[in-house]
Amino acid sequence: MKRFLFLTAAISFFGATAQQAGELDPGFGVGGFVITQDLQGGTNIAIMPDDRIVMVGGYSQFNIIRLMPDGTPDTTFGVAGISSVDFGLQNDYPYDVAVQPDGKIVVIGVIDGPSSTNDQAVGATRLNADGTLDTTFNGNGQLVFDFADAINHPNAVALQDDGKILIAGYTGASSAANDFAIVRLNPDGSFDTTFDTDGKARINVQGDDRARAMAIAPDGKIIVGGMSYPVGVNNCGFAAIRLLTDGSLDNTFSTDGRALAKIGSGNDSVFDLAVQPDGKVILVADSSLGSQDIGVVRFDAAGNLDTTFSGDGKFSTFYGPTNSTDYINAVTLQPDGKILVAGSYFTTPERNLGLIRLTANGELDTTFSDDGKANYVVPGDNGVSVYDMDLQSTGQILVSGYAANDFMLARIFSGNEELGLPETASASTLFYPNPASGQLFFADNIRTASIYTIDGKLALQQDVSGPADISTLAKGIYVIALTTTNGHVLRRKLSAE
Repeated sequence: MKRFLFLTAAISFFGATAQQAGELDPGFGVGGFVITQDLQGGTNIAIMPDDRIVMVGGYSQFNIIRLMPDGTPDTTFGVAGISSVDFGLQNDYPYDVAVQPDGKIVVIGVIDGPSSTNDQAVGATRLNADGTLDTTFNGNGQLVFDFADAINHPNAVALQDDGKILIAGYTGASSAANDFAIVRLNPDGSFDTTFDTDGKARINVQGDDRARAMAIAPDGKIIVGGMSYPVGVNNCGFAAIRLLTDGSLDNTFSTDGRALAKIGSGNDSVFDLAVQPDGKVILVADSSLGSQDIGVVRFDAAGNLDTTFSGDGKFSTFYGPTNSTDYINAVTLQPDGKILVAGSYFTTPERNLGLIRLTANGELDTTFSDDGKANYVVPGDNGVSVYDMDLQSTGQILVSGYAANDFMLARIFSGNEELGLPETASASTLFYPNPASGQLFFADNIRTASIYTIDGKLALQQDVSGPADISTLAKGIYVIALTTTNGHVLRRKLSAE
């Protein structure tokens, strides 16, 4: 039996009463947490344009859960909000998920072969919006392949505007000799031979390289980040590469397409990255600084350490007490340029959820939980692990992972909940004119637009390939939800005349 823990109280689709930034949202689940029992190993999340939440996890198969914006199960998906995909081999471990504009869901992960062979492959599946397998993807909704060598470990998936699917991870013949690996699939699941001739690119950064995250820059270039061990060195550091759309290294990025940095005296184990609208790249890691702490670096668009960030492009701190051991797993950007870094921290006997917020220039944001740091005890368990983080369009922060091996999702106030997001990116930079009466025009980075009445009813929805005709809208105030090319949803007020 699959059980969800949740409260019936829900936040309005368009906003909530202003709360202290960093506080758990009590209208989400139980005290700000949704925990599923009997479904093990929660990992990453994706937010749909209408704010429904997709979360993946599992050990023996891919488990996909879809929740309503308030954290209650979406019963229109799968069975009671849950769909599972079994590749029929030894074990299936999902690692990342992305949602297409049409609502289809792409999930990638590791597929283990028979235990006698220790083979490891990449698995990808695509589900229809109702949770059934999409048979237009590779004929049966499932695809299993190798990056290259015996080790094939995918960690990230990203969607291009043209519907092509990027998968990044690492591959190697042994556990000490891996390279970054990136694959691009056509929308039908076939390999895109315009990408490095066979759809697969393998990049050696230094010696042993592990790609953990990927994002598509505003100009369409591909950023892959992770950790890299130089040849003969036992300590890893930050590594990011930038690829052109054909899969070749972009030599305008740090002269050879590879950007490297070190913070800790020991390992900088990178787990996530984010790309700013100006092309700057942020990576986060567990960094060894006497203890295992939070490490953040920012490269500028040219691949150099950005000295406008924390003075030298590097920032470090810790979640809990100074003797805590910190595990850093996720980073996301607010539309106002502030940076959220999520993970967990361990102090005997507890392992709790941690979250910090930095200003755009790399300082702790004291408007967030008073000192820029917030810590949370997950109810009923001291073993929380964090995997991912994203923002709902209404401004709240979602952090995913697992507690006692059960799916775990937390929702936290950002302080920007009034009509969703702050007006730092003004409406005029996203669409114009405003007020409007006939046609509405959009910025180049806007992919789709949905217009809602103040009471939350959908009035107009369309892909943005040209101007939108809003002449049928009654005069009044609306909320327009704009999906950007990097998947974020921005909400703004629209006045129809």
